[in-house]
Amino acid sequence: MASATLEGPRIHASTPVSGIDWFTPIGNGYGRPHVRLPLHTDDGALVLLEYNGVVHATEQFNRAVANDTSTDWDDQYMRMALTFDTASERYAWLTQHLFIARGRLLGAKDIEYEVFQLV
Repeated sequence: MASATLEGPRIHASTPVSGIDWFTPIGNGYGRPHVRLPLHTDDGALVLLEYNGVVHATEQFNRAVANDTSTDWDDQYMRMALTFDTASERYAWLTQHLFIARGRLLGAKDIEYEVFQLV
């Protein structure tokens, strides 16, 4: 994971350095990503994002990777569970909730996630 941004109503952050990501194939076009990524907020806090989930590389997904094009949200199954750690009181709310996300490709090496906070 070379770079990322996290933007929402209460947070704006980007990666100060590369993160770590693993992908474990589990058969039939499915795999499990596991990602750890440090984020630096625009107001100076450090936040660690960790997520894992399940990805199904469908025909549309594989075609988009081969052609460096985007996919629609329903063209593949890409679902993640996200957790955050931080020492910043301003972002303690991140550590007190579970977040889920769905993903899609923006290109062969670019992913967009739509993140939802579970309350």
